Amino acid sequence: MKYRLKDRELQKKLDEISKGDFSDALEVCSAAVASALKRGKPTTIWFGVQPQLSLEIASDMLEEVQEYDPHGWNAFPEVEPPEGVWMRCETDVNAIEHKIRHIAKFDGREWRDYLSKQVVVHRFRPWDEEDEA
Repeated sequence: MKYRLKDRELQKKLDEISKGDFSDALEVCSAAVASALKRGKPTTIWFGVQPQLSLEIASDMLEEVQEYDPHGWNAFPEVEPPEGVWMRCETDVNAIEHKIRHIAKFDGREWRDYLSKQVVVHRFRPWDEEDEA
């Protein structure tokens, strides 16, 4: 199981000051984090090389990360998509119509279609022309 901070901006800032080591440390310590969370106890993550940094994490600061499935549909924003990769996406047009499909890519903050128009995505999967019939 993988975890990330609910406050994604804080995680981004911690990764900036540690050159990505915070997220790496959180992933490496995922078993210890899961164990501490099950007991309802906070846990400390140590990260960074010089200087060594630490963050005490309580269970309400974390959320589980669903793994990206490159072979199926992924719910957004529960699953973080790869950045800059064209994906087939499902969006709601309105309350009456069902889903409509777009091709779009995620830039790390939002989805954009081939016209650079922002798209609200609910599900996504890799683009595979064989899938389209």
